[in-house]
Amino acid sequence: ATLAHVGRHGDGRVIRAVVLGLAFGGKRRVIHRALTRLCDKGESTAVEAVSCYFGHHDGAVRREAITVIKQFARRGDTQVVPKLVGALADSELRVRMAATDALREVARRGDPQTAALVVQHLVHQCSGVREAALITLTHLAAPDRGDVIVAICQCMNDADIEGRKALLGALQQLAPTGDPQAVEEIVRRLTDSSIEVRKTALRVFGVVAEDAERFPDVHALLSASLEDPRASVRKAAISAVEKIASNNTALQSLIFSRLDDAATSVRSTAILAAGRICDPQDQAIVRKLASFMEVADPSSQVAAQQALGRLLQRGSKAPLPVLQELLWHPSPQVRESANAALDRLPQQMQWLRENWSPGKPPSRMRAALLWTRSGFAERRHAAKG
Repeated sequence: ATLAHVGRHGDGRVIRAVVLGLAFGGKRRVIHRALTRLCDKGESTAVEAVSCYFGHHDGAVRREAITVIKQFARRGDTQVVPKLVGALADSELRVRMAATDALREVARRGDPQTAALVVQHLVHQCSGVREAALITLTHLAAPDRGDVIVAICQCMNDADIEGRKALLGALQQLAPTGDPQAVEEIVRRLTDSSIEVRKTALRVFGVVAEDAERFPDVHALLSASLEDPRASVRKAAISAVEKIASNNTALQSLIFSRLDDAATSVRSTAILAAGRICDPQDQAIVRKLASFMEVADPSSQVAAQQALGRLLQRGSKAPLPVLQELLWHPSPQVRESANAALDRLPQQMQWLRENWSPGKPPSRMRAALLWTRSGFAERRHAAKG
């Protein structure tokens, strides 16, 4: 504070002496006030002297130096911005957060060079560094995020498996929905050599892509993903297709084709997805879903029960005849599943369940009437010939 009053404006020795206070626990407000008196904002001597402390062994000193730079450096300073970007990889959380705040004040928004530097930290081994880089990109990216997407796509080819997964996750959070360049890069990763990268690409594709018809190869690539030898990849493919197949019957048929998958987990995922996206009045699909309530696999039974209940919630009446038959199934477990599915009936239709349910043993006359009205006997005799 004394040097600020007696020192000459622009004297480099005095400026460096003031900055030296950072190493001895000097208050940043006093140092900033002194620098304001001794030099103009963005003076190269002061900026260079303060930025030297970015590599100090004490984390508190590094954080104070970054805070002083945030208040003193000019916006877009080419000497300061790369050093602040380097501070994003600091070992201490407070230093990384200080660097993130400083970049918001110093770096120019939409600068492609800054974006390219920050994107390199998205493939860092430390999750805290990746998070700091992602927060920085969120604030510094151009409104259309084009600069960030270009930098991520360029960095993708040189990244390892974990790096490609992290970059795909960054695309999921930063890319606007339906961005053609981002979707093109994600589609390219659907055929990646790594299983984990393919699964991540499928998950991100379901979030970012909004119209698969603009990409003619997507249908074939998704079909190939659904035929992947790994069950986990097929599950991820079903989830991705479900998110974009609400109005696309061709994509819906891809999900229906996995209802007979050999893997139990994939089959259950396909059953649940089919209950959410199929036509509520499609009797063939409803019958197919109901058939899984009679199989020996418990997970398929539960999935079919939830799928039929979901259809009832969507206002569909197609599952009602099937559930009526299942209420009189010889297996107590099947009857219980049918009752659980009917729990989803709207309140105004619960009287149907009371008439059908064998929970209270009906009279013989009532049982015969329900049996006749169901039409199950005629269908059974017709099936037997």
